[in-house]
Amino acid sequence: MKKTHIALLFFIAAGFVALASMLGRSAKHGGFADALEADGRPVRVSGVLAPGKPVEYDPEVDANSFRFWMVDRKGVESEVVCFDDMPYDFEKSEEVVLTGEMREGVFYATDLLVKCPSKYVEDELATTTAQAG
Repeated sequence: MKKTHIALLFFIAAGFVALASMLGRSAKHGGFADALEADGRPVRVSGVLAPGKPVEYDPEVDANSFRFWMVDRKGVESEVVCFDDMPYDFEKSEEVVLTGEMREGVFYATDLLVKCPSKYVEDELATTTAQAG
């Protein structure tokens, strides 16, 4: 075999190893019940903030984490400790997507994605209401 063929086979094998490594670490999508059964593997959970429950953030105590309650898409409610920056207007979010793991009944999130209400939808509603009145 030529050296170029050997080098090409090496790079193809390295690509397969890298792809297999990334697939093995990816989080599965589910709910809090799935996170309980995941045995420490990361799970991606989507839901909304639990109505009537507080968001606890005290930057003087710990600026790198905050606590809140969330209801997943299956209706299961759980306490969440998030180790990420708290987004601006977090309490107004329409949907929250977390990646993390469940330990002792609390979901510990290492990644947070928030879907906030669109500014344009709010402006459109205000314009429509003003025109109707």
